[in-house]
Amino acid sequence: MVSVFKSVTGIFVENTYFLVNKEEKWGVIVDPGQHALQFIERLEIKEINWKAVFLTHAHFDHLLGLSEIVERHHLKVYLHEDDLFIYRKFRRKSAKYGYIKEDLSTPDCFWKDGDTIQMGTTVFKIIHTPGHTPGSVCIYWDNKLLTGDTLMYHSIGKTETYSSLEQNKKSVFQKLFTLPNETIIFPGHQKSSTIGEEVEYNTQISLK
Repeated sequence: MVSVFKSVTGIFVENTYFLVNKEEKWGVIVDPGQHALQFIERLEIKEINWKAVFLTHAHFDHLLGLSEIVERHHLKVYLHEDDLFIYRKFRRKSAKYGYIKEDLSTPDCFWKDGDTIQMGTTVFKIIHTPGHTPGSVCIYWDNKLLTGDTLMYHSIGKTETYSSLEQNKKSVFQKLFTLPNETIIFPGHQKSSTIGEEVEYNTQISLK
């Protein structure tokens, strides 16, 4: 069974997720925001082999803890290639908000829509959901869904440069709202929800 732990940090109040299978002794970090490494240490989960970093998209607030995590645990980084140009702007974008950072190392793996990534007995399915960014993805397993900023509690991520509100809505309708209503969503900001609740109450995704 995969347990989901969350840290909430930074001026953007970003969510970092830590997926841990205690029985199989492995873990994955998702969207490592500020102080992600320190949170791992506070978890005090012994004998966990941290295997990878999954990035739902490449906005800098979800990458502030990436270098520390990778250097300490020597992890492979997964990203959709359509977000690589945003990923490469990390240092410059961070500096605008007062964060002095180095350029990030190139991701190790570029996933595509429909890819599956197996960790132990758990299979993660990659769902490409362009809109918030061109390379935004959601990650699905066992009726759970990491949604990044594509779909959040009664809302969606804001539209800015290189994003498309209409495309984001279509991604949600065509690829996420077809999942079972009981699917739990873990977004990049705010609290968790379910697909059923978002279908019922998320007024930001109306195509009308």
